[in-house]
Amino acid sequence: MKYRELQGLRGIAILAVVLYHLWPVLFLNGFMGVDMFFVLSGFLMIETTFNHESDGFKCANIVPFWYRRIRRIVPLAILNVFATWIIVLYKLSVTNLPDLKKDAICALSFSTNICNIYYSKNYFDMSSIDYFKHYWSLGVEIQFYLIVPGLFLILRHLSTKMTLFCVLPFLITASILFQTYLFANDHSQIAFFLLPSRLWQFCIGIGAFYVRRYKNEIVMDVNFVNSGFRRVLSSVQQWLITELIAILLVFSLFVPALCDVGWMMLVIVFLTACVIISLPMNTLDTGKSKSRTLTLSNPLLLVLGNASYAIYVFHWMIQHIVSVISLNFDLFESKLCCFYTVIAIGILVHFIIEKPLLSVTHTKSSFCIVVSTVYAALLLLIFITNDKNEIIPPSIEAFYNHQAPSILNTSTWASVASSLNSDSATKLALYTGRHHCHFYDKSDYVKSLNDAGLVGAELRGSGNLSILVTGNSHAECALPGIKAALGQNSYRELNMFGTTGLTPFPGFRHATRLQVLMDAVDHYAPDVIILMFKYQDDVLNVPLTYPLTDDPIVKGMQSTIDFLSNRTGKVFINGDHFQIADFNIWKFTQATSLHVRKDYSFYEKYRDQIFSDLHTRWQAVDCPKCVIINMWPAFCLNNRCSPLDSTQTVPLFWDDNHVNLFGSYLMAPLFKMYFQNDNSTSPHHDYANKQND
Repeated sequence: MKYRELQGLRGIAILAVVLYHLWPVLFLNGFMGVDMFFVLSGFLMIETTFNHESDGFKCANIVPFWYRRIRRIVPLAILNVFATWIIVLYKLSVTNLPDLKKDAICALSFSTNICNIYYSKNYFDMSSIDYFKHYWSLGVEIQFYLIVPGLFLILRHLSTKMTLFCVLPFLITASILFQTYLFANDHSQIAFFLLPSRLWQFCIGIGAFYVRRYKNEIVMDVNFVNSGFRRVLSSVQQWLITELIAILLVFSLFVPALCDVGWMMLVIVFLTACVIISLPMNTLDTGKSKSRTLTLSNPLLLVLGNASYAIYVFHWMIQHIVSVISLNFDLFESKLCCFYTVIAIGILVHFIIEKPLLSVTHTKSSFCIVVSTVYAALLLLIFITNDKNEIIPPSIEAFYNHQAPSILNTSTWASVASSLNSDSATKLALYTGRHHCHFYDKSDYVKSLNDAGLVGAELRGSGNLSILVTGNSHAECALPGIKAALGQNSYRELNMFGTTGLTPFPGFRHATRLQVLMDAVDHYAPDVIILMFKYQDDVLNVPLTYPLTDDPIVKGMQSTIDFLSNRTGKVFINGDHFQIADFNIWKFTQATSLHVRKDYSFYEKYRDQIFSDLHTRWQAVDCPKCVIINMWPAFCLNNRCSPLDSTQTVPLFWDDNHVNLFGSYLMAPLFKMYFQNDNSTSPHHDYANKQND
């Protein structure tokens, strides 16, 4: 049975999610529409269970309960995986097949939330090309459905007051504390994706059921509730109260609020539960709505609510396709077209596929046989599919490895790049996306540490200096450009050591691995250190603290700088990193294969928008031996920046911040300018007395 006002709530939730994925800055809280779905699921699970089992939930009811949930969720989820597989491989033609296989299997097993934790995927990374990233919530729901029968069996033997005032508050509090602990200890992905940290939202939905059904009984029995409060509770079902709460919910969801995301999550969940509680009893208990709520009974919201599951399952793939084929997906018109397409296809799927499937009469055994057969066939298809682009022609590999330095010759580069046709440009982008920054053999030192998260190289020259390039994976990517800028006669040894994902300041991301980097500095005892890394969100998103000497980021930066300065004569540091909004090498490759030429350029002022606080912090760091490098001039001209070369054919990056071999060489003149101006990397520069400098 579908309830009118609850369908309106679903409509609000799905609208928020779709709008957030299209305009994440404008609809900042839109992703919390999923939180609303969790509250609704908790309420509907116990409400429908009570309707089906009037004499209480028993062990014999577990299988029928699971069957109803599987019948509702699995068919469309499988259909979307199949459709995505066919479209990506046979229309978009190029992708990272190993990743697609892993993601598809995670989606089919409803474990995407766990896979995202294991593979360190960030839900808020809009530049990613994870076709099933939205399946994380389906995973949480299915996992909840696996355990909730046990909860129902326990609640069956407890009184309403025991459930409402003891069991549910305990579960809600424990779940919130667990989630808060994870967020506070830099485990935000676990806090976001894992069921235990989301259980409180389902439990609040269950609590809403008990409050609205047994409200009068609870009020009459609780001695400390006076008659005036009882009158307020008795009137809370009036349509005006529901209307006001619904409007407040919509406002909280769609209007960006200067409030911590944790508090906003509590507000959204609480308001959703209040709307459910305030609805007239006849609306939910008879299915015949006499409510006059204009917001929740809006016909458009009801249509969206009825089709909400179909829209949710298919919207992410539709958005990806439109983003690939659009010349400029950042245009409002392009995203508006995508929005209408998502809604239209979702509603169409609901009426043509979802409703007929749910209305088909069949036995449980026949349904299970059909679903199992489809699962097996789809898994077989996934496992036997080979990547037709797996083998890159030797000519493309040779072009990448041998022609990359020629990007520095502005007079001849255009003719070099013009030798690439659409097919070879696609292959080159594919090679870039797969090769990443593995330009040199792994160093003996890194091999001795036997750690897959470390990268390293040891190069030899004819000069006098010992130079160490260190940081995270950006150190590996920048090494060819640094080598070209120095020249072999500048260094005796040019070593590189990086630990992937590290924020090289104490107290921040992967801070426990900072000691490994420090050990490498002591191991190589370099004359010059070049620190290259990406500034992670745990640094960029922290507001400034005044005075800046008390700022936790500044303290961390100063600590690392002091360590490096005490062990070398000169420290070069990238003051920020080049960042491209929403650039993805696989999307670029797919667009190239479809002969869609896009303008990926953007204004250089984007740098100040995302790094202004970081620049302020560097001004507060005391480091006489430091040279701060601005990497942006290598990729910007006349205030316009691009992740592509001057011919708009060859990518310079393999994601939104890592340079490939072409991009690394393009930075060589910039590095050379800094090195020559400082004169610290001159072939004849002597740092023999660096410890006393």
